[in-house]
Amino acid sequence: MNRWIHLETGDYIHLRTIGRAGETVTTKELVVDRDKQLATFTLVDGTTIVVAISPRDQATWPAGCPANIGSTYMEILDIEDGSLTVGALTFEDPILVRDCPPEPIRVVLREDGLVGGGGSACAGLDKCLYFGRQSQAAPVLAVPIINAKPLPPSMKGYELYSWYDEEGDSWHYTLITGTNRLKTFEEVTADEDQATQGGWVKITVTGTEGLKALLDRLPPGTELTWRGEDWLESGGQATANVMLPDSNVLEAIQNHCRQLEIKLHLNQ
Repeated sequence: MNRWIHLETGDYIHLRTIGRAGETVTTKELVVDRDKQLATFTLVDGTTIVVAISPRDQATWPAGCPANIGSTYMEILDIEDGSLTVGALTFEDPILVRDCPPEPIRVVLREDGLVGGGGSACAGLDKCLYFGRQSQAAPVLAVPIINAKPLPPSMKGYELYSWYDEEGDSWHYTLITGTNRLKTFEEVTADEDQATQGGWVKITVTGTEGLKALLDRLPPGTELTWRGEDWLESGGQATANVMLPDSNVLEAIQNHCRQLEIKLHLNQ
């Protein structure tokens, strides 16, 4: 059964930024007024940006987040300005998209182009802003990602490692280019991120939302293996905190990978 989700009038809080490395949160909220056909962005310094919006015909809404019983069709509001700068990011031919899945309610600011397909409104892009309804929004979260561009295909796929930091009470995730050798504990948990022109990738992020943003950069069809501690060359170091997170996080990431057409394999 197909579903059509509308971008409703209301107040939305900034949730997440995907953009250039080192970027900080500059956007606070978005207010959509369908009656006046206006959208207002408020930055953290109090600056407001008001733009005219116009809805697209429902027959042209793109489909995303495919499921066994159908897809979700996402409403798009065109922003009349040909170029829109919000904080450190500039969007050419900007649009607002009611992101799928239907719950929780999310709105994405992005550039016009192919929307949806096998994923959500921001899948495969190197810049976009996420907003959520006030009543459902999580705390504002910045996701600074090194070299936030689409990642290159890898013949041997990618490997994913996760570990829990008790001192910081947080989960960390490392995405690394697939190889035939065992990775060392030190290699996986090192602070330095790499994304070289030769195709070698090693990037570490914190938290579930950070991991989702990182996975958004993988090409559709990527083979991704999530490995546990038994797949590390310990070199005498303890690796017990390298493990898969709880079932709720696993399910959320599995669903996200399905939306992105990433082939996720769990290997404990």
